[in-house]
Amino acid sequence: MKGWPRFLASPNREPNICSGHAPDALEEARAGLALDPDNPRTMGEAGYVLAVTGHTDQARELLARLKKLVVHGASTPTFAAFIYSGLGQKKQALDALEEAANSKTCCGLQGIDQWHILDGLQGDPRYQRLIANLEGMRTSRSLSNDSAR
Repeated sequence: MKGWPRFLASPNREPNICSGHAPDALEEARAGLALDPDNPRTMGEAGYVLAVTGHTDQARELLARLKKLVVHGASTPTFAAFIYSGLGQKKQALDALEEAANSKTCCGLQGIDQWHILDGLQGDPRYQRLIANLEGMRTSRSLSNDSAR
């Protein structure tokens, strides 16, 4: 997408902050917010970057806005989990992911095992169960699609 910050362009891209480029990641996160300040995914990713670079007050402000969007059905809780993860609040991040998984659509959970933002949760049994359950759902959908053909 032309003009879209590199950091926010792909769910599979490793955040710049993991490779020692915190200023670049912060600049890209702020640019993303300037381009699309009300986009829940942008808010979640930028909030994560703000949190891990020490701008926790700004991250918490984005989290509060995102939580309102979730309550009104305008966002999945998955993006709030990004910010919780950046703030080091693993329990809340997992609660948000489970809330998303328990919704009827599981919106925003596709490929969560590939989001580096959530790497800090990988060792947690709740996260592992969530991934296993999502994989089971994917497999059963795939099987039901195959049998319908």
